[in-house]
Formats: sequence, structure tokens, C-alpha cells
Amino acid sequence: MSSLKTLKEPAMTMPNHFDFTLVVSGIDPMDDTFPNAVYEGGGSDATISSRSGVVHVSFSRKRPSLIEAIFSAIHEVEKANPKAQVVRVDDANLLNQAQMGVLVHKTRQMVNQYIAGKKGPGGFPAPACEFPNGKRLWDWSTASLWFFKAGILGMDRCKEAELIRAINNQLERRVLNTQNPKLLGEISKRLLPRAFTSSFSKPTLRSHPLKAGSKARSRLVG
Repeated sequence: MSSLKTLKEPAMTMPNHFDFTLVVSGIDPMDDTFPNAVYEGGGSDATISSRSGVVHVSFSRKRPSLIEAIFSAIHEVEKANPKAQVVRVDDANLLNQAQMGVLVHKTRQMVNQYIAGKKGPGGFPAPACEFPNGKRLWDWSTASLWFFKAGILGMDRCKEAELIRAINNQLERRVLNTQNPKLLGEISKRLLPRAFTSSFSKPTLRSHPLKAGSKARSRLVG
């Protein structure tokens, strides 16, 4: 996925309004004490509901940035009950053509033309997954960057999609660490060598930061 680090974001001095929903595990939907605890903990802008037996907490929050809004809400929800754990921000990241069209105010037919390269600058991202029946889904955080570069989507919406995906990735990792830390450790160990793999054929000398008081070391990787 392309990074948005090079995109310059204007400074924001006034609070902005953000609407989002957190999916919460560990709470009985029939527990009447949880809504009061959230409210008393600072979540006066929270609306709590149950969908398919799962607790959802919706916020309409004013903060300088989306990341501040989301994490302040996560802290309030999890402080309200020791068993509460936010498992994700309820925001669909895998979308079809019609759903992407709604977000960019285009018809499904127009989005299909973008995908086929008949309209726009070309190079639309490949689907994140494709089903045997031919249906395809795209990663919205990746597709939103294409729409931004094509001048169709604003930078703020693009950065929000990337932020929510990153937050959900870490929340999912936290859930797995709670459910099966041994499995997560094994996966992390197997992925770790990729971080030290050089794209050059010639070995590269890299320095690795150590804890305070340790002597500096270097590691030769191929």
C-alpha cells in the first residue's frame, strides 16, 4: 500500500466533528450498567446499541483530529468495564464497485470504467480478493489513494481510510495476542527476517538501536 507521508496536511486549530462506531467484545448487550459507565467516563456523545448480539458504541465527537477522537473513545469504552475490549472501528475496508461509487459520488458504471482504465489516469489497484463467482472486493484504503491522485477524492478522506485501516490492524493483532499469543509470536518470528532483507545483492551493514547503556553493534545482512 502506498504511503501518504509525502502528502502535506494543513494545520488544524479548531476541533472537527467525527462520527464513527466502535465494535466491543466482552460486554453483555443486556448489561444496563455499561451505558451509564461510558457516559460517566466522558462518553456523553456515545450511543450504545446491539447488532447480532454484539455491542456497538457510536460516537459523534469533536476533536482536532480523527486519531484523537477514536483513541479517546477507545479509552473511555475500555475504562467503563474491565471486560470491555474494542475489537475494531466499524468501517468497511473491503468494498465492491457500487460501494466505492457511493463514497466518491460516482455511479457503479463509472467506477467500472476507472477499473478498466477507460476513464481516469489508469493503474487502478487490483482487487484485494476475488470470489469464484466473479465478484471482487477492493481494499478501500488503497483505492482511496488512487481516487485522491485522480483528483476525485479529498486528501482528508484518503488519510482517514489509511488511518482506520492501520488502527484496525493493530486492534486485530491485540485480539489475537489475547486469544492465542503463542500463534502470534510464531507468526511474528517468521516474518521478522523480512525486515532485515536487503533488496541489494551486495551485503549491507545496518546499525540496530540498543537499550540505554548497551554498546553499539552492527549487523551484516544479505
